Amino acid sequence: MRVSARALGAALTLVAVAFGVAACAQDTLLQTGVEVHVTYDDPAPDQLEISGALTGPDGVPREVLAPTRRPETPRPLTAEGESLVLFFDATDGGSTFVARVDGLVSGARVSSGAASIRLVADEVTVVEVHLGAPVVCGDGRVAMLVEACDDGNLDPGDGCDARCTVEPGWSCANDAASASRCQDHCGSGPACGEGQRCVDEACVCDAVSCASGCCDGDTCRAGMEPSACGAAGLACTRCPAGESCEGGHCSGCDAESCPEGCCSGSTCLPRSVMACGTEGATCSPCSEPSSDGCGDDGACACGTGPACSVGQRCVGGLCICDETSCPAGCCDGASCRLRSRATCGAAGASCVACDPTLAETCTADGACACGSGPSCRPGQRCASGRCVCDPRSCPEGCCAGDLCEPIAATSCGRGGGSCTSCDPTVADGCSGGRCSCGGGAACAAGQRCEWGSCVCDAAACAGCCQG
Repeated sequence: MRVSARALGAALTLVAVAFGVAACAQDTLLQTGVEVHVTYDDPAPDQLEISGALTGPDGVPREVLAPTRRPETPRPLTAEGESLVLFFDATDGGSTFVARVDGLVSGARVSSGAASIRLVADEVTVVEVHLGAPVVCGDGRVAMLVEACDDGNLDPGDGCDARCTVEPGWSCANDAASASRCQDHCGSGPACGEGQRCVDEACVCDAVSCASGCCDGDTCRAGMEPSACGAAGLACTRCPAGESCEGGHCSGCDAESCPEGCCSGSTCLPRSVMACGTEGATCSPCSEPSSDGCGDDGACACGTGPACSVGQRCVGGLCICDETSCPAGCCDGASCRLRSRATCGAAGASCVACDPTLAETCTADGACACGSGPSCRPGQRCASGRCVCDPRSCPEGCCAGDLCEPIAATSCGRGGGSCTSCDPTVADGCSGGRCSCGGGAACAAGQRCEWGSCVCDAAACAGCCQG
């Protein structure tokens, strides 16, 4: 599929966006472009949304592609992935393009990914983007360029910095609940380094930022050296003389010396959410939203059961589904379901099945819908994104435009046909799709319908009445 698109920045001459696995190879000769090959896990999205930023020789990133959805109409995407080809002007060769791709299901973001690539003049280069967990904070744009701040300043203290661009593996400032902003600083200092995160305006090393290593003060280390051995974001320790560091714990801490706990460096720790394991295994942290403890078998747990699944969180020892754990879906009991016509509901609300006659999709806010409008009314059906009235939806009534009306003198018709309004002088009802008087035919000229009978009187007849 090939469609035209309009660039938003002068640095990009976006001639076209080609979508599909077989992406117009013969048309890309001597053109400067990027083929973004997107892969994803089950369930596959039904639509992709791509946006991008371009950084030229001046080092300043510019948003050149606003979020654009392909295909324009959602459909099941292929299991092996899809490709989008973006064409640039040849003068953009040498610039770096950062692509952000989101996977959508019924308009809701279910997965995200990003990658960067250097453009080569007169060539179409390929970049791979695999969609993982969805980004959940702020506006999520790949380049967050501040066009205007409240006070007109580009002051880092406002979270505004014209130099800021989000590289592959973009992050949000402080936490997922806050508005997305350029994270080129933490508090009054510089941005946090690898293995750190910004908490209360300070860079810290902890189990979240350094889950696969150990913390030497505020520095995350691999935890594999005898001089700095540890795991699960716990404090690094020095192994005793003669001992080695094996997978985050000193060789002297083993199943014999630590049968009921786990090891980080030279320390045997009791099982906990932050240090889970048993029989001298290397400690690992549990995800607090899905776990509240570590079981006797050394596995993360919620209450007396296993850790919660994706879309759930552990509350009071139970795995629950709510608006916090299932923001992009609805809850089927304790399970989080992606929104669809069969499972529709607001974030964390109970799933309901939309009537397939009245709706064809579920909106991002959890409402059954036909096309871009609400679910159809009784007596209508949803056909090609529009609510219509026809013999299938209105067999016992007639259609006044797209509305199904009950058969009556004011709405007379036959099974889904067009409604007409009967003349009240000659008819008092509708029978067999035709206007009637007392169940029979409508009265003739010079008569009127009174009490279910056709009569001739001075009101109806300008001449004289014979019978």
